[in-house]
Amino acid sequence: MSLRERLEVESSLLKDKNVLVGITGSVSSYRSVDLCRKLRKNLANVRIVTSRSALKYVTRDLLSWAVNGEVYDIDSCDGRPIHVELAEWCHVYCICPCTLNTMSRICTGSVSDLPSLCAVSVLGLGKPLILVPAMSQAMWNSPITRRIVRELQMISNVRVVQPDISAGKAKLPSTDRIFEIIVDMLCPRDMEGLKILVTAGATREMLDPTKYLTTPSSGIEGIYFAREADARGAEVYLVHGYLSEKAREIMRDLVNTHTYYAETTREMYNIVRELDSTHRFDIAIFAAAPLDYEIVEKYNDKIDTQSISELKITLRRAPYVISAVERARVKIGFKLEWNKPLREAVERACERMSKHDLDMVLIHDASKVSVFGSMYDTVLIVDRFGICRSLENVHKRELARHVLTMALRILGR
Repeated sequence: MSLRERLEVESSLLKDKNVLVGITGSVSSYRSVDLCRKLRKNLANVRIVTSRSALKYVTRDLLSWAVNGEVYDIDSCDGRPIHVELAEWCHVYCICPCTLNTMSRICTGSVSDLPSLCAVSVLGLGKPLILVPAMSQAMWNSPITRRIVRELQMISNVRVVQPDISAGKAKLPSTDRIFEIIVDMLCPRDMEGLKILVTAGATREMLDPTKYLTTPSSGIEGIYFAREADARGAEVYLVHGYLSEKAREIMRDLVNTHTYYAETTREMYNIVRELDSTHRFDIAIFAAAPLDYEIVEKYNDKIDTQSISELKITLRRAPYVISAVERARVKIGFKLEWNKPLREAVERACERMSKHDLDMVLIHDASKVSVFGSMYDTVLIVDRFGICRSLENVHKRELARHVLTMALRILGR
């Protein structure tokens, strides 16, 4: 069995990246094991540094198993400047959990344990530092903690992750959320100065106040396009309909994204048209799955199913959201197919490219793979020159990364 199979690899998002994980003395230290395994499942090289107090909550053997390697603390240095070696080795350093004591040490420079020594060394090399606090809610809300967090956030390359507040505690966020932030911090800033439009999610047509027609889109793929572009430095304009809980979680840490909600396809069309009239987008990505039809006659009150046994609904073609953008330099569309022969699917994609002046179309065959709500996708990418590229069972953020890189090449960047 290969290493990939043993690790149950999720993606190549962190392939060839060295991630240093610091663990400090908190009852939530056990959560760091899940984080290290998550990083390895996405092909990161991982090493761990701990404080003495952290080993009271989680064993060295368990941590060594999580990374399949050595665990470092101040007592195992043998006089070596291990903090300098590890800072030079890593591409990003994440302290999870990070106690108030550790944040205070980093902020003041009074470093006396390996996690804080590594933090100062990492910052000295200009590398990203991620701090994931965990403590009581009272400590998190104290003016002392607020001041320390503000001062840390003023330092270039430092990211303090907001905890989840629950039951009087400032808890570690989900492992998936911490992982996504690590991926963000490792993204190249190759899209700075660009304006990106992204549509995502499903639109709805209300039949009455309690019933609606929609599509099964979760919005995950569109949100990943927005997040990847955001992390790479672009200014993102995200127009979305309904989003699944997972898509909303992925959307949570966007830092340079303007969001607009559209209930119906016509609302999405109007918002996109207005944005196109006021902005010149470099890249427009139409990843939403808007409903193709709108209901002609809607009921203002709940339909009385006791008295109406048969209901006829008249639908008319909704406007094409993709046609609302005329000035984008690069336009990327999606084409959902169902059990179409490959040749026919490509021909239909080329027709869509010609009709809407697109540079790329991503073809999904929903009859062969489950694309709705999944973290993975299988697509055939067709460009305006008729060149096809197939990506099978690829993580949706990897797909977004690949397509955005292709779009940058079209822009000549």
